[in-house]
Amino acid sequence: MPFLCPPAFALQKKIGLFFVIAFYAIIEQLLKINIYAEFITKIGIIEGSILIEPRQRFGLKIGNSFLTWNSTLGCIASFMFLISFILIKKNFFLSNKDLLKIVFFLSPLCVLFSTARSMYVVFFIICIVIFLKISFSNFINLGILSFISLLIIITSFALHNQINDIIHSIINVKGSSPELRIIQLGISLKYFQNAPLWGNGRNYIWDVVAPDNPLIKGAESIWFSLLVDYGLMGCISFIFLIISCMVVLWKRNHLYAVLPLVYIFGKTITLIMEVDFDLLLIFTILLLKIEYFYKENRL
Repeated sequence: MPFLCPPAFALQKKIGLFFVIAFYAIIEQLLKINIYAEFITKIGIIEGSILIEPRQRFGLKIGNSFLTWNSTLGCIASFMFLISFILIKKNFFLSNKDLLKIVFFLSPLCVLFSTARSMYVVFFIICIVIFLKISFSNFINLGILSFISLLIIITSFALHNQINDIIHSIINVKGSSPELRIIQLGISLKYFQNAPLWGNGRNYIWDVVAPDNPLIKGAESIWFSLLVDYGLMGCISFIFLIISCMVVLWKRNHLYAVLPLVYIFGKTITLIMEVDFDLLLIFTILLLKIEYFYKENRL
């Protein structure tokens, strides 16, 4: 038996945990304040590591629920949307299938609440891949559910102007302009030259580079930190990690390969706090478990 932990048990726990995260994300939007984030920051449990953002974007509070950052919420929600879709399609044995369906519909809502433009794109890519993968005969069963979930993002906006604001915001990004990215790349390459092969060491970009170069504090691409901290070998290792996950998932089911694809896309275009290599490996292992135990019901 290649997998010791029963997949149903592991998935049930993750689905239940995400339901709690999604439920609190709704409360956060209703109250327009993240009570949890403010409380743990005020008493000194976590300081400066979790988003406390009262501002609104697209008419919604920038939400992160119990998670570190708004992009973290959007990324996890996008992953859970894919996982829950696969579980529903495979009729995976879970003790509470109603909760799974609720998570399936709450996931797009959490992506919306994150107000992270990059996560909107990640979620859209996942939806497109699902549509392309579903056969016409199965479209009525689960394709329509994906379509409804996609509509949640569109119909959640009460005004047409808000939709225009999102489109305009994605096209004309403020704070992460191409000019700023070029400057950040130049700063990263400067320190990369000091140790091009193995890098300068873990967190060097934040502990040493950032204090002397304030513009690098907004570095939203993982490639900047890889270049400075781990050098050429770090970049190559990261690429091989993504390729390895894609290959092993592609061999089991073509749909699963979208996971590492959107992961590297998201990490390239933005900063996703607390979404590191381990999360990619966790979801990769979960998908392998699903396919191993239920490979007779292929998508």
